[in-house]
This record gives sequence, C-alpha cells and structure tokens, in this order.
Amino acid sequence: MMDSTANSQQTAIDSTLPVSRWQSLLFILAAVSAVIWMMSLLILSVTSANPVTLNRDQIIGSSDVLTALVKDPESGTIKVEKSWKNVVDEQELKVTDLASLAVTKEERFIIPILRNQDAWHVAPSKLPKTPRLIYPASDEADRQLKSILKTGHLP
Repeated sequence: MMDSTANSQQTAIDSTLPVSRWQSLLFILAAVSAVIWMMSLLILSVTSANPVTLNRDQIIGSSDVLTALVKDPESGTIKVEKSWKNVVDEQELKVTDLASLAVTKEERFIIPILRNQDAWHVAPSKLPKTPRLIYPASDEADRQLKSILKTGHLP
C-alpha cells in the first residue's frame, strides 16, 4: 500500500518539475518554423493567387478583341488602344453592357466584343449562365491572347 502512495506522490512531483532548457529551445524552434511556414504560404498566395486565364471560346467567337482604357464606366465609353482582329477602327467606342460589369474609370482591359443591332457589347462566354467576361490588361493576358488568335488554344 505504501508503494502505490509513494508512486502517486512521485508522479505529482514529476509533473511540477520545470521544463528543461533543451525542451524550451525545441519549442521555440518549432514555433519559429511554424511562423516562417505560415508567412511563406501567405506570400505565395498573395503573389500567385487568381492568375488571369482567357476564355478561348469567347475570344474565338467574338467579332473583335480590344485592349481598351475605360473612359466612362456608366456610359460604357472606352478608348481603344488596340484592335486584335482589326475589325474596330474607331479610337473611342461605346460598349452597351460595360456598366453592368465591375469596372472603374482609367482601368485597362482586354474586352471581347460582338456587334448586335448597331451596338457593341461584351461577347458572352460559353460557360453556364453565359457570363460576360473581360480581363485585366497585362503582359500575361496579351501572351495568352496572341496564342489563342494564332493557334486557337492557350499556350
């Protein structure tokens, strides 16, 4: 009976012993490693999240694809910087449904367009519910667009 009481007292004493210096260093090393890992993942997600991918069918099915600067989002007025299929030759154009998209003044976009009843509008995609997609103008988007227009598929 004495042995069991002595063992329980010894266990109680062992659990109250201070943490050794070696265990503290290991814990700190693990905590610092976890923080560095989380920061690395955060940086990776911020710098590479949501890359632009052009919709091939929308580009091919459009009358023209424009690189344009939004002049007035409400009226849909854009300044045409480049006509990729050389159909549009105006310097300024009104795209009727541009106001329904999330654009702001002085932003540059790649806009696939169609002509319908004497008006230009954003070409629909063949995705479910046919959303109208426009793309931020960037070097990567230009590269994809050139590939689609030249070969018919993404690079």
